Amino acid sequence: MFDYLLKGGKVINGKDSCFKKIDIGIKGSRIAKLDGSEGIEESRAREIIDAKGLIITPGFIDIHSHDDFSFWNDPYIEGKLRQGVTTLLVGNCGTSAAPIPERESQPFKDYRLAQKGRTSGNYPWTAKSIGEYLDELKEIKPAINVLTAVGHGAVRIAVLGFEKRCPSDNEMREMKSLVRQSLEEGAVGLSTGLIYPPGCYSDTEELIELAKEVKAKNGIYLSHIRSESKNMDKALREAILIGRSAGIPVEISHFKCLGKSSWGQAEKRLALLRQAREEGIEVSCDQYPYEANSTKLIQLLSPEEHKKGVGNLIDNLKKDEFRNKLRSNIAKKSTNWENFLYEAGGWDRVMISQAPGSEEYEGRFVSKIAKDENKDPYDLVFDIIISTKGSATMITFSMNENDIKEIMKFPWTSIGSDGMPGNGKVHPRYYGTFPRIFAEYVRDKKVLNIYQAVKKMTSLPASILKIDDRGIIEEGKRADLVLFDLEKIEDKATYKNPAQYPEGIPHVMVGGQFVLRDGELTGSRPGMVGIK
Repeated sequence: MFDYLLKGGKVINGKDSCFKKIDIGIKGSRIAKLDGSEGIEESRAREIIDAKGLIITPGFIDIHSHDDFSFWNDPYIEGKLRQGVTTLLVGNCGTSAAPIPERESQPFKDYRLAQKGRTSGNYPWTAKSIGEYLDELKEIKPAINVLTAVGHGAVRIAVLGFEKRCPSDNEMREMKSLVRQSLEEGAVGLSTGLIYPPGCYSDTEELIELAKEVKAKNGIYLSHIRSESKNMDKALREAILIGRSAGIPVEISHFKCLGKSSWGQAEKRLALLRQAREEGIEVSCDQYPYEANSTKLIQLLSPEEHKKGVGNLIDNLKKDEFRNKLRSNIAKKSTNWENFLYEAGGWDRVMISQAPGSEEYEGRFVSKIAKDENKDPYDLVFDIIISTKGSATMITFSMNENDIKEIMKFPWTSIGSDGMPGNGKVHPRYYGTFPRIFAEYVRDKKVLNIYQAVKKMTSLPASILKIDDRGIIEEGKRADLVLFDLEKIEDKATYKNPAQYPEGIPHVMVGGQFVLRDGELTGSRPGMVGIK
């Protein structure tokens, strides 16, 4: 006897380039029976689901998420669930929830406060290790499945704080031990954020040594590389070198061509990945389908200014001499760091997205705010950073549609939202990434066919993350399923009004239970934490 029998839908199994008219029998958390010939007798199921007119696919895997602290406020992760996401990976860009220092220094407390104001809400900050973090997640009982990487930045903070230097031999041993422990406790790999302090203070050798710990656990290296703009070729070669030296797969996070100087470079940069794959290095990437990126407003300042922590930087921002120095530094056309203002092309392409306590600025461009208030745009930004204690975020419009299409067509590109929750005008990718691919790039622009798109959301990220129990509709696999209408699916989130759920996805099933049914939350929270 099956718990559910899905009949009448067009099934895309995640690996084949065709529709299949098959009945799906579900028992417990698994797909128990697939029958495309005579079908499954309805009397063998407790409940029949009429899927006529709908496409059935494996649940979508968000390979690049920043929902680390979201579950304590929203255990359904509704912004992702309603897109069809049934599994997400957190701990990206080097900023995992753990490990954290045994003794909380003031720089760490300032850093934590900046993170807390942005995303974490009710997160208790009690987990000292990845194992404890995963245990706390299990207590929450999330609606969707959760995996985590261990962040290099978090490991570095735990050992070195925000110091700009190489680790000593003893410190390196301690960092390697933390990475090893995190992997043993359930992390799927090591992530880096090499434009962010303190990750940007590391050299390649440090990263190779830490990545070697990943090989023993059959994990992966996921990297927000040192540059996505003019120095991206060099940054890609470094990531590939780390994978080659450590003998592990490499995932390039949110692959893009940032800034006008990089527009038209997508194919050339993807060629580096093709070459590496021909040499036997498993390198892949992920992408979100938007022309704007998003990060903390404080990242407009150079890494040099962050080396003593967020609190020290904010104190310095109150000094006129320091501000004048920053103006000169940021205004340079050529810098050795990722200069978001320069790559965006000016203040009229930098939008304040979240500014707790200064909500009147959210959704507005810096140039317009500065003009309305008769204020220097640099002073405006510095004041917002101070008032929000470093938690403000921005959206910068710095990518090109042609590059987005080229990256999307690359066979080893997965779809990842890079979505970050919060109040204010968060990037619409948090609410719209996956349906946008179907509506904009499959149905309307025909950049991908539907089978390619489904694969990039299901079996491809599953294979990259080495999770073999999902991502494909097969007997014995987890019953993580999405049912949607290709003609009606639509992302509704915009930059001005991002918190809008998509249309055309009535049902989402996780572990054999409907979490979303007829467009409504069911109350079920069957998500699995960790790989097994």
